[in-house]
Amino acid sequence: MTIIVLWYDDQSKAINCASDSRISSGNAITTDNGPKILPIPVTCWKQDISKQWTVAHTHSFGFAFAGSTLSATSTHAIAAACTQSLAGIGSHPSGAVSLEAIAKLFRSVGERNVIEMSSRSNGAAVSSYFFDAFIFGFCPVQKEHQAFVIVSNMADPMFKMVIGRLQLRRHGFQLLGSGEKEFLKILSEVSRSGKPKSLVSVLSEMLKRQENRSVGGYFQYGVARQNGFNLCPILNLDDDDRNRTVTFLGLDVSTVSPVDGYMIGYEAFSPDV
Repeated sequence: MTIIVLWYDDQSKAINCASDSRISSGNAITTDNGPKILPIPVTCWKQDISKQWTVAHTHSFGFAFAGSTLSATSTHAIAAACTQSLAGIGSHPSGAVSLEAIAKLFRSVGERNVIEMSSRSNGAAVSSYFFDAFIFGFCPVQKEHQAFVIVSNMADPMFKMVIGRLQLRRHGFQLLGSGEKEFLKILSEVSRSGKPKSLVSVLSEMLKRQENRSVGGYFQYGVARQNGFNLCPILNLDDDDRNRTVTFLGLDVSTVSPVDGYMIGYEAFSPDV
């Protein structure tokens, strides 16, 4: 399970999303380096007069999930492959696509995946494949920041994934995952103490305490601005400079060789600053 925190920052005009990195099954911890916030790259193609396919529009959104890692990451892999291969139909103007349309695509793929996996589960509960997700970013069609939530729902006797648009309020936030109750408890403690508080500091404190066994590991962070979504490298500070690292979805990128002269990630973020 997990904890996902989503909020809109009016000052920076961006949607922020943070999470832990632990993936567990029951009482067993599978890994503390699991990706839970991922980009959704979008590429729209059109045919020119010579019938050659050219890129008409590119953009990116954010995806964050809580629940079954298998069905969620499978859904992301399939749907993100589709969003990079959007071809204009007939005389349709091959420009930008809306965030809502992308969210509906993810809902459709996710529902199919959960039904398919649960049908082959050999007695395992259907709910073991459930996941919920945020899909968020700046919609290039509506020209505004938006966020949608996709929720697994068992409406007897049919399983469905339902979708809804979230209200992005100033100073408001949205939560997903098994750590919701603990997050709100720590937020209340910080508020009563009179100390300066932020959602980032609350999540950092939660990860330090490790009171919920299904929530833990490391900090993940992504930000969606008007020009698209950025999955940020995390600067992990330590009193000993030798132990300071930069990680990207749990991968210590300081140990990875440059990719043809390019490093991995940009605009690093530190939850400790």
